This record gives sequence, C-alpha cells and structure tokens, in this order.
Amino acid sequence: MRIGIAVLLGMEAVVAAELRRMGYEEEAISSRDGMVYLMTGNDRQTVSRDIARLNIWLRAGERVFLEVGHGSAPDFDELFILTSSLPWNEFCPQGCFIHIERGYSRRSRLEGVPACQAIIKKAIVRSVLRARNMPETARLEEDPLKGRIGVHFAIIDDECSLLIDTSGVGLHKRGYRIRNTMAPLRESLAAGMLLLARREELGGMNSDEAIWDPFCGGGTIPIEAALILSNTAPGLDRSFAGEEWPYLDPAAFKTARAEALAAIVQEPPERPMIIGSDIDVGVLEHARFHAERAGVEDWIDWRVFDATELKPKYIHEQTGMERCLVMANPPWGERLMQAAAVEEIYRNLTRNLFAEGVGAAGIRLYLFTADEDFETVVGYRADRRRKLYNGMVRCTLFQYYRQYPEKISAGRPSRPRRARPSATTSGAVRDSRQPKSRRNNDDRSRPRR
Repeated sequence: MRIGIAVLLGMEAVVAAELRRMGYEEEAISSRDGMVYLMTGNDRQTVSRDIARLNIWLRAGERVFLEVGHGSAPDFDELFILTSSLPWNEFCPQGCFIHIERGYSRRSRLEGVPACQAIIKKAIVRSVLRARNMPETARLEEDPLKGRIGVHFAIIDDECSLLIDTSGVGLHKRGYRIRNTMAPLRESLAAGMLLLARREELGGMNSDEAIWDPFCGGGTIPIEAALILSNTAPGLDRSFAGEEWPYLDPAAFKTARAEALAAIVQEPPERPMIIGSDIDVGVLEHARFHAERAGVEDWIDWRVFDATELKPKYIHEQTGMERCLVMANPPWGERLMQAAAVEEIYRNLTRNLFAEGVGAAGIRLYLFTADEDFETVVGYRADRRRKLYNGMVRCTLFQYYRQYPEKISAGRPSRPRRARPSATTSGAVRDSRQPKSRRNNDDRSRPRR
C-alpha cells in the first residue's frame, strides 16, 4: 500500500528528506506535484504504525493520506470504473458518512472538480453496496454521528490517486498558536525553510550556529527552530482523524506518542541559541505565550529590537557564536505599509549585513517574501532562490551565504516587474508593528518541561 503526504508546492524534496531521516528507504519514496508517496506494508499493523509516526513527526508535511488505489482516468467513465473497482467497504465502517472533501486536476482532460467529486461519491457507494450484497438501487445508510471518512483525489496527467485523510485538521496546526497576529507564517512552511537551511544537519545540541528572526511576530520561526533543536515532534499535542478510524490500530498512535516523548531533549543550552526579536512589545508577548504552549520557552531569547539596526557585531556579541542564520519573513504587501517604507526596511537590513558589498563572516541571510523585486531593491543578487507558496501566494526564499554577493546595478531589474500581492490575500501582509487577528485550532497545552 502507499501513503500519500500532501505538501506545499516547493516542499516535496524537504518532506522526502524527512522520510529518509526517519529511516525509510529511498526506493520507497517518490514525489510529484505537491504530493510525496511512501510505500508501506500491506498489513494493517505496519500501515497503522507508519501513518501514526508520519502524522506526529512530519514538520513540513500538510496532511497524511492512505491511498486506496490509483490508475488511469482520462474521462468520467474511466474515473467511475477505477473508483468502483476499489475495495471501499474495507475502509468504510457500517453507517459512516463518506465525504469527498478535496481534489484537484492538473494537466488532465478531466477539469471539473465538482463533477469529479460527484462521480467518485457515486462510484464509492456502488462499490460498498456491491460488497454488502445490496442492490445497486439501494440507499446507503450514512450518519456523521457513526463516523466520517474524508476522501481526497489527485488527478495529474490523466492519472488519478484516491486517498483517505488520516490527519483531519492540517498538520501545520500544531496547537500552540492560538493568539492572533497579523498574517502569520504557516508552521509547516517555517519548519520547511529551516530544514532547507540545513538546520537538521547541524546536530541539535552540537550545533555551532545560532538562529535569529528579526521580524518574529507571533514567533513561528523561532518556535519551529526550537522544536527541531529539542527534537520535539510537532504533532505531539494534537489529535488526528486516523485515531477515530476503525481501520487503523489506535494503539499505534499511543506508541508513536510515547516514542516521541522519550526522544525529546529535555535540557536547553545554558545560553539560548535562538533569538526572536520584533519592534512590537505586544506581539512579543504573544510569541512568548506560544513558546510556553509548545514547551520550548527556555530555548528562545525574546527581545524588543528594531530589525533595521541589526549588525554583525551585535549578532556575534548577543549570541556568543561565530555563525548565525538570520531567517525572517519581513513585511510585504501594501495594506499596512507603503511600498517605499517596505523597501526601505529591506535596504537597511541588507545594508547593515553587507557593509560595502561584503557579507559578514559567519552570517547567512534567508528572507522570505512575495516581492519578486527584492533583489533589485536591495542591490544584491541572492546566491540561491527557492520558489515556495504561502497558502496560494507564490513567494521566494532569498538565500545569501557567500561573503561577496553579486551586486545589481541600480535601475536594472533582475526580472520584469510584476504587480505586488493583493492586500486582501490571506497571509500576504504582515507588519510587526501592528498585530491583527488570525485564529488557530487547538486550545490544549502541554505542561512545561
């Protein structure tokens, strides 16, 4: 059987690397267009174990699915035949409500998602009725109070994958972030960017590189960094749809949680390696509160500080380390700040870190923004760029790690200028000076360690 993991576009390689670090073989892993697949066993015990581990441990994944089957679906007739031929009765308990939740079609002849949803639901009902020796015209009893099965589908190049959701609420909702801040960065995206920066290869407690987020807002990047360094599983404090699904062994989730608890590094370093700063005192209180809920408050040093004043000498003095990763999601968009003000923030930050065109020794700068003109504004071409998505907004992670970044001549854009992101787009605007409302899911908190 195959397990499917939904990921943000651009994060496929990161999640595949997570699977390898968890001990899965390279040959069992494949990825395609926002999905990463893992071949697992055919017995329920193995499937339950792997699904529980992935839900609790994956940092950059969005959802974990069990694939019921896949095959060619160039038209509606073939989609119906494929879906109805699968053993849905094995996965759908008597009386449960079967809900076709999400789906998409890319580069395929089938384009109407609602029509695909209707065909798939009809085919699943036909398959279940046949397995229960009921006539095709019979009505299938469905009661949400008796359970709910969420079915997803992905059609790519006329190939359809049919999956059952085992996560429920998206994996990016860890449960620690319940206070409202302006346009927070998705937790799984922050963790993925940290993994892209190779934080996981630095060995946790043996790391010699500090992390500083000068626009920390609600604290997502510092908290995710602390979860990584303390080896805390991100899904430890939340529930999953798979725990209520009779097909899976509920003991698998209990075992996975016990293993995750035993793996936590309990003692933080004497001097915090992670610093989160912001110019807004109020938003820092939210960040501290979230860190306490995540159980990592002792791993992070929070401080009120103007990011435009951040300089290499100050970084080294405050961290006590020769190396530092400066990673941030600075303000972008135009609802709270004028474009000129945003660009001035960009220029001041990079001007301090690239004095006279020379990067500070030991300091790497990773900035995440939807502003495609960022390089032109600051005057330095990034050593590497990574296209990522924050929700439906296409963004770029600009990575500077060489000591002599390439200069861009003033007035010469590195690419055609495009319209800035819409101010009404969710997640597209964040100003550390003015926190606003955004709601997260869980209201439970783990005891402080």
